[in-house]
Order: sequence, then structure tokens, then C-alpha cells
Amino acid sequence: MAETAKLIALLSNPQVRELIDFRKLKASDTLKDIAEFAAEHALASGDRTYISRVLDIFKNTKDFDRLLKWFCLRTALETTLIDGNLKFNKSDNAPNREIALRPFLNPIPTKPQVHKKSSNRVVKPIVENPAKKKKKKHKRIDLLDSWAMLPGSYGTGKRR
Repeated sequence: MAETAKLIALLSNPQVRELIDFRKLKASDTLKDIAEFAAEHALASGDRTYISRVLDIFKNTKDFDRLLKWFCLRTALETTLIDGNLKFNKSDNAPNREIALRPFLNPIPTKPQVHKKSSNRVVKPIVENPAKKKKKKHKRIDLLDSWAMLPGSYGTGKRR
């Protein structure tokens, strides 16, 4: 436990944090170990400093919200943001010790349901082009004044 606390302190150092590859840290067992340690420590003693330090490691990453949600469900805490700092409060729910960290950090993307007929072809979305010009309607032509009339036939003069 002392080694895990030292590891959390080392990873929360800003100089070391610049060198961390967060994809590899997220996939490693080290993150699982330090997150479990921080959650168990918070449940046993009520001290939430290790949770804050672990969250500070992931402060500007896309996994921050998922990790925060996992800590809240795991330790039965609620968070509020006060002046840019997270404040933890106890919630009415019971802590859930069976929640695993991996499903929260690596969500399975849901694929849209595809019908069997359309699985063989690519379906393109129908997008109406707003710049598409409408066809002009043809001008109505009076048959008596038509250009198709032969010269000298009845009604070749102007209509009156």
C-alpha cells in the first residue's frame, strides 16, 4: 500500500505528468491498482486526497469524466465544482465495490443496427442541396399566335 501511495505521488508530479502516455497508462494494470487503492482508502478512512490526485493525473484528458464517474459510483460520492476544484460529498447510495474500471475507460462503441438487405451495400444519407436550382416553368404559348403556324394560313395576323 505504501508503494501505491508513492506511485500516486510520483504520477501526480507535473514534471512526470508531461512524460506520461495516457493511452498506455489507461491500458495498464497500474491504473487499476492505484484507482482501487484510492477508492478503498476513501471508503476505509474517509480521506479523499488519493482520489483527487488520481483525477489530477487525468485532468486534461478525455478519460477524466469516465474516471470521475467510476469513483463516484464505486465510493458512493457526489461531486460539485467550486471555484475550479472538485468537492466530494457523501451520497445516499451505497458504495458499489463490484464495479470494474475497464468497462468505464474502454466503452464498447455501439454500432447502428443494419438490416440484412442493406448490409451488402453502402447506404448514403440523403442530403438536400440547398443551392440546387429549381427548373423554370415554360411560358405558355397561345396556339393562335404560335411560331409553328404557316405563313398565309388563317389567323396569321395579330389577335384582336
